[in-house]
Amino acid sequence: MEWHLTLQLALSILVILIFMWFGYRRGWRRELFLVPFILGAVLFLILNIGRGLAQILAQFFVDIPGVSPAGRAITAVTIICVVGLVAAGYLLGNRLFPKPGVPQDRVLGLVPSFVTGVIVAFGLTNLVFPDTQRVMLGQGFILVDQSRVGYYALALFIIIAIVVVIRLVSTSLGKKK
Repeated sequence: MEWHLTLQLALSILVILIFMWFGYRRGWRRELFLVPFILGAVLFLILNIGRGLAQILAQFFVDIPGVSPAGRAITAVTIICVVGLVAAGYLLGNRLFPKPGVPQDRVLGLVPSFVTGVIVAFGLTNLVFPDTQRVMLGQGFILVDQSRVGYYALALFIIIAIVVVIRLVSTSLGKKK
């Protein structure tokens, strides 16, 4: 199997991992509250609302009809609005919902944070930095014996089961004190 590591893939993986880390720390309630704000920010980029908002602001402040704003003004308005939407989601989520009290809330925070990470990675790599798909960071071959894939899956399942059992035993021993 041949693999290609592009800058787009590396950036996507990094963004998703960062968002999952924040989701684990913030909990599922706060992260679920953040999803509409992230969707709104990406929709803001897709629909190019920054251009229209910059035109409205230019007409409001310059007061000359038919004035079109410069590219920097459009970029600045777009960045300010997108950052404002995301910051509002984070700040309101922190205000409205308590910190996660039990570990399950933290672990469940991984699910909506994965979704928001994928949405942000899409927005960054396709809308903001579309040239990242062409930049190749590395490539190679992975040789996997197809007849042994079942054994690899079984070994992975056994390792996961052992980790879960160890975690359950350590948690139950900690509650008896």
